[in-house]
Amino acid sequence: MDTLRLRLTNAQMTHMTTRQTANPEAYQLYLKGRYFAAQFTQEGLDKGMSYFRQAIALDPTYALAYDGMSYYYQLVEDLLMAPSEAMPKAEAAARRALELDDSLVDTHVEMAANYTMYDFDWPAAEREFGRALGLNPNYAPIHEYYGWYLISMGRMDEANREGRRAVELDPLSAEIHTMLGWYSYFARGYDQAAAELHTGLELDPGYWFGYYVLGQVLAQRGRIDDAMAAQRKAAEILNSAAWPLAELARDNALAGKSEEARRAVRDLLAPSQRLIVPPYRIATVYAALGDKDLAFAQLERTYAQRSFFLDFLKVDPELDSLRSDPRFQDLLRRMNLQ
Repeated sequence: MDTLRLRLTNAQMTHMTTRQTANPEAYQLYLKGRYFAAQFTQEGLDKGMSYFRQAIALDPTYALAYDGMSYYYQLVEDLLMAPSEAMPKAEAAARRALELDDSLVDTHVEMAANYTMYDFDWPAAEREFGRALGLNPNYAPIHEYYGWYLISMGRMDEANREGRRAVELDPLSAEIHTMLGWYSYFARGYDQAAAELHTGLELDPGYWFGYYVLGQVLAQRGRIDDAMAAQRKAAEILNSAAWPLAELARDNALAGKSEEARRAVRDLLAPSQRLIVPPYRIATVYAALGDKDLAFAQLERTYAQRSFFLDFLKVDPELDSLRSDPRFQDLLRRMNLQ
């Protein structure tokens, strides 16, 4: 347990210690659950959920344990679980946590994330972020996820400020540096993005998501070989999950290796394939190939599934070749992201 405490950042420990259950074992289980889930690997996520469930078994009124479950379901959306399966469970767990403790900052962040990632209810998300900031303006994850919301709205400068505030509050978090790098990527600030991503990977060299976003940045800078190396590293850590594999297919398309890209898409979409393959990621491959009709077909599937990737429809550079098409403008309108 002492080792776990050392691995958690000061900001995390300061916040968590103010929310202890009366059952010290349940509290320890919650800490372990949050730590392992934040690793964002299948093994870590599975361990995290196991610990959250054990904490609830010991204390069925422990609000933070339900919040941990909500956090878990949001992380697995379109990675290990379909949005329609994961996100209603995320919302149910968050609402249970708020029934037990309406002042829980973490859970207002989870609710705001739900509104952003699945409901696409932008005014409700803004209200929940405001509620969380009113409860504790110095809690880093609020600024981290509020930055996500602001990027979705195309409010780039505000998103950058929120991301930097999160880093100030929790400078040892690889996740927060990576998210700030992602925001910079969407704002086309590729040099700043690369710097933040390298900082995050220095803090945690095993954080696959950092390599994944770095690969996206490198591809936009035209460094395709380096981009592919980053995505292979992400796939290796994540045990060949669909996100980096789809990015590898896109990199092949950008390199002019069209048949390799199409073969990779066929492999990802094969009936025998057990990976969760977000259609949005396939849409970006078709966009790179110049197959607009196939790209829009996948974006329509994404819209039907309510995938969180649609949050970035307004700003994603991988979709720039589609923006002048009336179908793209119609999709923005339906998402209330004009």
